[in-house]
Amino acid sequence: MEKAIHKLSVEEEKEEKTFLAFVSDFCPTCKPFKEALYNTRIKGQILNIMDDATGERAVRYEIRSLPTAIFFDKERKEIGRAVSISDLRELISGS
Repeated sequence: MEKAIHKLSVEEEKEEKTFLAFVSDFCPTCKPFKEALYNTRIKGQILNIMDDATGERAVRYEIRSLPTAIFFDKERKEIGRAVSISDLRELISGS
């Protein structure tokens, strides 16, 4: 199973925008979604929902569908969610 690709450091959390994404190996739309996230200049974590610790975080963030990426501002306040590539494009264009 895929683990987090990059854990954000304190300095990175102060960036203008960061993300936390939830995906699964069994989700057909997750692969292109992850690729779209990899191609952004936004720092963040991509987590596999099948990992027990990730499942607990998914409950905490009220994840209802996969894939889901939550975007945060530099104060770590949620500023948007993306559940599709078109949502991603819209949120990323505001970076």
